[in-house]
Amino acid sequence: MPTLRQRLVFDAPTRLFHAAFALCFIGAYLSSEGERFIQVHAALGYSMVVLLVFRLLYGFFGPRPVRWSSLGNKLKNGWADWRSLRSAEEVLSPHRKVAQNFPLLLATTGLLLLAGPMLWSGHVVYVSSSELLEDLHELSANAMLLLVFSHLGLLLLISALRGSNLAWTIWRGRVAGPGPDLITHPRTGLAIALLLCASGFGLWAVL
Repeated sequence: MPTLRQRLVFDAPTRLFHAAFALCFIGAYLSSEGERFIQVHAALGYSMVVLLVFRLLYGFFGPRPVRWSSLGNKLKNGWADWRSLRSAEEVLSPHRKVAQNFPLLLATTGLLLLAGPMLWSGHVVYVSSSELLEDLHELSANAMLLLVFSHLGLLLLISALRGSNLAWTIWRGRVAGPGPDLITHPRTGLAIALLLCASGFGLWAVL
């Protein structure tokens, strides 16, 4: 039986960013109550700063699928396809992948946008004191948590509609099917460097 071809669609730095950013946020959220784990909370937050800065820069020099121009085009096409929907049945159609991806892209974009004020306010509160920024930090963190659950729910729903595990695709970086690779180089070395920088800066910032 012939082996089904696997196309490379996500490089290692992109996959590491997704996993590390999610784990840092979950860990920081769980360690946010009380003073006992304040250093753990801060270290995870500072690690997220490195990850976010990397993602912002990678949107300019990274491979085409992760560039901001590509995201802009996907949002534009998704909105146009979403507006063309005439019934709920069309949303569930396997032929409306662009429309189905649109709310998923909105959730992902929202997470990146909210991360900035959340991390900035968290830094100010950690090094000094500001009741207003503490409220902003808590509000943005809760909003991000809501988007995380929305993101996961949409992943499960779309995976069920298409009969394929989208989360597994992101984790492995490959998808079965014909066509060219979207990524020419896995860039594993860059992913390792990102992991070391993020974890190292997080630890250094709280020592």
